[in-house]
Amino acid sequence: MNHIKAKCNIPESCREYFLTRGKIPVDSFRKRGLTVAGISELHAGYEIGRPDYGDNLALFVFAGEARYRDENREGKLLPGQLWLFPAHIPYHYIVENYWKICWFHFAEADPWHYLPQKQIQMIANIDCSELLEFSRSYYRESLRSDRAKTALHALAELIGIHLDRLLKPPCSAREAEIRNKLHALWQKIDTQPGYPWTVTKMAKYLHRSVPQFRRIVQQCEQITPQQKLTQLRMERTQQLLTSTDHTLDMISEMVGYCSPFSLSRVFKKETGQSPRKYRAESSSPQN
Repeated sequence: MNHIKAKCNIPESCREYFLTRGKIPVDSFRKRGLTVAGISELHAGYEIGRPDYGDNLALFVFAGEARYRDENREGKLLPGQLWLFPAHIPYHYIVENYWKICWFHFAEADPWHYLPQKQIQMIANIDCSELLEFSRSYYRESLRSDRAKTALHALAELIGIHLDRLLKPPCSAREAEIRNKLHALWQKIDTQPGYPWTVTKMAKYLHRSVPQFRRIVQQCEQITPQQKLTQLRMERTQQLLTSTDHTLDMISEMVGYCSPFSLSRVFKKETGQSPRKYRAESSSPQN
């Protein structure tokens, strides 16, 4: 029987700094399944109870402490700890004095399989100081009225890299080698998005048959090779739209599409916006 009740008490003295305010950078946050994230400085009376929460949660503790319980145990969430709360597992925590944390919510079926699926886990002696620093920098940059999208994307990628290091389970030497080769391929595509890439050409780069390559990509990325290619091309399109004044004709040729119409159709399907609207919104000052 679930004894955890829904609670959400946030005293006025608490301060929360949301990294995901406004548009989530597609190239680093959304591809990892990130839904919301932030840095919180919490005070006495802060209380959260989640009997059936729909996201996974990764919670890094930097200072202070909170009391914690689930259906089977009680304890404290202390500095240097990383707590992993899978979706739909009941839990509750409350702050009695002061607690400083950095937290990341991931979609239940997050594409990188960061979090455990059936039980809450705690990992001690985690050094996440760099993650906190990059998160602070990202938040500060997001507040600038003249903020550069390239700076936000760069900081988001650094945050993503640190999440990879801190959250992903260790892999075998063979899997690490395969992932490194895949990473090199994605980097090559990212620098040459206009090349006429096909699944056959990508498989040849890894010295694998097409069926083998499809299985590897599906296992490592949870998407198909063609979807990954589209993802990389859309990310480069976004970068070109926000950092250059190139026409859509020029951009479509640069990222491997035969016409502006073809690029626009795919771009709107992937982002929900036309390239013209995306460029206009990205260049508009925001407060």
